[in-house]
Amino acid sequence: MPDVDPIRYNAATAVVHLAARTFDSAVHRTRNRAPTGEGWVQCVNSPDGVLCRPDKVREAIAYLEIAYEVWPDIACLNQIALGYEMLGETTSAHEHFAQLHAQALAESDATYRAAALRGIERNR
Repeated sequence: MPDVDPIRYNAATAVVHLAARTFDSAVHRTRNRAPTGEGWVQCVNSPDGVLCRPDKVREAIAYLEIAYEVWPDIACLNQIALGYEMLGETTSAHEHFAQLHAQALAESDATYRAAALRGIERNR
């Protein structure tokens, strides 16, 4: 990795790991088994049975936003946009998908560019 500050990179990686663990506890994907605990709701733009805990999704988004400030990785931005979409916060999701599209164009990343365009379309 040329021109990489290893301290910032490692800090961002640690925060992304926190976000991933938080997302794991925020989303229930097993359709034939009900989740335990309270606060589960149907995720927006998700198949029936995919449930989330909005407070935990917001916590994961906050971790990802910190990681993105430290190290502006396009994957973090994508997860932030998807998190807002999962919560039904279409304005925030649209803004982040637009930012994702701009970054994907700047980085010549066709995959994230296509994902951003699909996200923008879903969150009009």
